[in-house]
Amino acid sequence: AKWWAGSKAPVYVQYDNYSVEADMRRHEGSTSDYGLVFDQVDWVNFYFFAMDPGSRRYFVAKVENGTPLIIVPWTDATAINPDNQVNHLKVERIGTELAVYANGHHLTTATNSGFGGVSGIGLYMESDADAPASVRYDNFEAWRLETGQVQTVMEGLTITETVGTGGGSCEATSDWCNDG
Repeated sequence: AKWWAGSKAPVYVQYDNYSVEADMRRHEGSTSDYGLVFDQVDWVNFYFFAMDPGSRRYFVAKVENGTPLIIVPWTDATAINPDNQVNHLKVERIGTELAVYANGHHLTTATNSGFGGVSGIGLYMESDADAPASVRYDNFEAWRLETGQVQTVMEGLTITETVGTGGGSCEATSDWCNDG
């Protein structure tokens, strides 16, 4: 079984063309995936870009009415720093195009319409049920691409998954943790 946690930022993106980015690294544990949540309506309708630094792979998915739909399947990427090294993840939403980056390297661009309207952004992590983990996040920012306007969302967040607790803990501004 997998355990996953998310933390929604205390801000919303209110424009069509934006980017979301953050630095992240495994803090404890060796089997966690982590990434960015974007175009979020609620916790059953959102997109996420996640990576597994252990295998140096990433994927992009849309969750619609609670059902995950894979946009980009697990894909190898040498641009992903392995294991507990810091990775800088970035998503650009330009109309119906989603571009994802790791450490300044463009990984792929996919076409998929968003949910429309005001969107939430956030952070994501997942670990095996028998392998607790924590991930450190920093320099979490949202950019309005038309103007170059930046908003620092939060700094210094740790999300920790603990086996058998039915969830995890989120340290810093956070309003959600869930097991799945």
